[in-house]
Amino acid sequence: MTRWLNVPPRSKGPRLDPSIIGGAPTFPDPQDFDAAQSQIYLETIAELSAENERLRAENEGLKGQQTYDDVRTRMMEPYAGKVFRFLIGYCAFVGVIILLSGFKIGGFAISDTVLGIIAGSTAASAIGLVGFVVSGLFGAAKATRTASR
Repeated sequence: MTRWLNVPPRSKGPRLDPSIIGGAPTFPDPQDFDAAQSQIYLETIAELSAENERLRAENEGLKGQQTYDDVRTRMMEPYAGKVFRFLIGYCAFVGVIILLSGFKIGGFAISDTVLGIIAGSTAASAIGLVGFVVSGLFGAAKATRTASR
């Protein structure tokens, strides 16, 4: 290949002089190639051009996906904090009711059945709701990211 480009073989790394780009030939000289060699080079150039376009499209798609993930993360941050604060508030509320009823503070008394419902089934519902919301917020982004790899 170096015979047709009139470039001596190098023993060092590539030249770093960008001024040689302007003088680079854009088409092969048809006098130096026979038809078979010319066809091989044209096919190679076509394959490399197609691969270049495919990689550019893939790169643009990855940039778009990264932007989408960044936007989605910024949108989810306030909701994640609100979901966490709701769960903390709910647990504190149920804890206060149980303590008030247990120590009979201020004559506060709730039957054991109601305490069981508050502590058991509503807690399971609240935690399930939080789990559903969190998996909806964060699970879909993880599944999308995993599928795109």
